[in-house]
Amino acid sequence: MSVATRTQIILVLLATINTVRIAPAMSAATAGDPVYKLASSYPPGWDARDATRCLQNAINATDYDILVVDPQAAPWLVGPITIPSNKRILFPANLKIVAIDDNRRWRWNTCMFSIMGRENVTLEGRGTGPAQASLQMLRDKYLDPKAGYGSGSTDARHCITVGDSDNITISGLRIIDPGGDGIYVGGGSRDYSKNIKINNCTIENYTRCGIAAVSVAGLSIDGCVITDPRACGKEVSAIDLEPNPLDDYMQNVAIKDTDIHDCPEDGLAIALCRLAAGDPDVSIEVRDTRIHNIYGGSFPWAAGIRIKKLTSSKSSKHQPMTAPSGTILFNRCDVYDVDSNGLLAHWYVDDPMQLSFIDCSWKNVARTNHGTSPLYIKMKGLPAGKVNPRGGIRFAGKDGACKVIDSEERPFLRLDSYGAPPNAVINLAGSITAKTPGGDTPNRAADLKLAPDFDVTYIVESDIDNTDNGP
Repeated sequence: MSVATRTQIILVLLATINTVRIAPAMSAATAGDPVYKLASSYPPGWDARDATRCLQNAINATDYDILVVDPQAAPWLVGPITIPSNKRILFPANLKIVAIDDNRRWRWNTCMFSIMGRENVTLEGRGTGPAQASLQMLRDKYLDPKAGYGSGSTDARHCITVGDSDNITISGLRIIDPGGDGIYVGGGSRDYSKNIKINNCTIENYTRCGIAAVSVAGLSIDGCVITDPRACGKEVSAIDLEPNPLDDYMQNVAIKDTDIHDCPEDGLAIALCRLAAGDPDVSIEVRDTRIHNIYGGSFPWAAGIRIKKLTSSKSSKHQPMTAPSGTILFNRCDVYDVDSNGLLAHWYVDDPMQLSFIDCSWKNVARTNHGTSPLYIKMKGLPAGKVNPRGGIRFAGKDGACKVIDSEERPFLRLDSYGAPPNAVINLAGSITAKTPGGDTPNRAADLKLAPDFDVTYIVESDIDNTDNGP
């Protein structure tokens, strides 16, 4: 088959099964046009029993610009795959790649696709709904002690691992049943990861996290859907931002237009206690994102948004007694239908980090955990009057306030000041509009008097409808 003929076949394939137009007039005879190759054309060819060698050889080849993993009559069954630098790989609509059921190949920390110490890699899926290109692992097998995959830790068999890499884009893929995280982003032996984009991906039934970021400068999560309706009991959170060693980074992280729903643990968790003063400033923004139907699973205190304490209560090599500086911003985010707290924040009043909520809403949260409140802030105690003007928690909105809608007669906000005298200053500011049947005040109203820049407006309504989901 001539090069021109093969190119025309690829173009017909792309035009037929992709939902996004690639480019017009792609012809091998035109100088400067990208060269496409089909993955199945590389030796030993696609094999319905085991296509690992074919796919790895295709990815390692250097005779193309864009590799198309072409759908076959059955899924591509593969073992672990490594991806080198400078690769663009297209996963067309209706493509299915499935982890081969072979416990000799999948150690507890072996991943389906590994991008380690690489640069300039694009994994680009096509299709929507059931036709979306999919990567599927075998979560139930990994968790079954009778399946022979080992009885040790099972939560590091990620679907896609990115470590110590730069300029990586993952888009349009449906990730199903990962043995650890759907996508893990971290550092490596040399450096942290940089310029990582995760766009329009769907992640279902993860074992640990949908997306976990440990060390990154420049991470964009845009237009993703993360869901886990079949809880396995090992989940941590749908999205987890949690540096480990002191030299990890959490900079320029942007989560936008993402839908987190039907998850058994925290919707979004941020834990920065292993960073310290003097580390690079943290910058995280979550915008236009929905977190809903967080149902608790094996952890009844699962929250819509959890901000874990910034400063460790115990100094050690990995948990200093100082906190990093920076900003965490939630903008136009809606949290609703959550079994426990809509917001659970652990905060030291003198931390230099600023946590802000702009135009955010919480509705029908703490819906089964009746002994708590929709918002729960644990302000770790310090002597009265000692606060950091750069830090604190702020609520605001275009109309002046964030919103809490609660159908139960209870404080919409619970405050705890561990280790502080009753009159400890609370580093809290801004305003909240609370719609409740009783207009109950926060449980530590006396403390709030020492936060003069914090205002609450109550709307008392006897019959609040929680059946209308959403804000």
